[in-house]
Amino acid sequence: MESPLGGMASAPQPSQPPRRRRSWLYVTLGLLALLVCVAIIAITLGPLALRRLGARPGSLLPSAPLVCPRAKASDAMPRDTTGQFTVQPVYAEVLSYAHDAEGQSDSQRVHLWSVDVLGQYPPMDDIFTEAVGGVDQWNTSLSAIDPSAFRCVTQDMQTGDVAGQALATLRAAAKELPGPATTAYLVPWNTDKFYGASGEQSLLIPFWEPDPLNRNVTRDAATDWFYMPGALDHEYLEVVRYDRLGSEANAYKTLLGNMVTDGLADNFAEHMTGKPIDWGISPSEEAALWTQFQPTLTEYGNPNEPAEMLGDPAQGIPNAAGYAIGDHIVALYLQRHPGVTFNQLAGVDEQTIFDGSGYTG
Repeated sequence: MESPLGGMASAPQPSQPPRRRRSWLYVTLGLLALLVCVAIIAITLGPLALRRLGARPGSLLPSAPLVCPRAKASDAMPRDTTGQFTVQPVYAEVLSYAHDAEGQSDSQRVHLWSVDVLGQYPPMDDIFTEAVGGVDQWNTSLSAIDPSAFRCVTQDMQTGDVAGQALATLRAAAKELPGPATTAYLVPWNTDKFYGASGEQSLLIPFWEPDPLNRNVTRDAATDWFYMPGALDHEYLEVVRYDRLGSEANAYKTLLGNMVTDGLADNFAEHMTGKPIDWGISPSEEAALWTQFQPTLTEYGNPNEPAEMLGDPAQGIPNAAGYAIGDHIVALYLQRHPGVTFNQLAGVDEQTIFDGSGYTG
């Protein structure tokens, strides 16, 4: 027979096995050896490979145990049978942030918070942005917080039924002060700057706790978030006032308007909780501040209004100066008009309330 090279193929010697049979023997032995190797590798590395499926992309190590594993990616809301309130815990969104920010550089955290949390609720985004004070403040806070801490605060908020407590507080407030449909956002966020903030038909309450990652600390919603009832009452009155005055802007046109609006909110919170607010400002300090503030009291677009309300050590203005004065203006009005309710006052303009208070500093 003719070979592929055109030569003649020689017949095998009788004493030798056929070459084709020997080739198949080598192939069979090779396949068996390969299968044995694959089986050994699978037995040795299989469990490790399964563990690595749960690791973050690019990780060569097994995933660490999940911190605060009982935190649930659920925004289950308590049902308000009156239909007035929507209590919106921001749990699933914050847990998404905790997952996405793990292992990321600090520079990515602001972007992730904006997308995962704020981007899901535009009304909350507006309130949060104004209350916190801008991206630089977010960056400072987020850079200092281990993302896993958000899981622990969320878990404790869920365990303490913060959403149910918030709804009960708002329902009680609405019995004395009927208002518009309102959404209350409950957000895990570390802050020492504010206990609540509001917008038209919406409000926001931040929640944090000391050392969230230390799970040996006893957690109690009434202790860790003692401010929640008063903060809800305060912000809810403001929501009602915005509705009565026609807009949020109408409540804050001047420093006097700001003082009276927050003074009403503080007095309502004191009334509902039975807990007076001590601003830590002496009568002589308050009198001096009042003299200092009077020239800008009714000025539109007063650029120094934030400092006069919140305080500014550089100007010698103590913390919450404007809040203290507003609280006292409204308290004096209520003393002079004992039959007036907060429901009646919520829509009254600031000048009428100030004139009726007799406040002189």
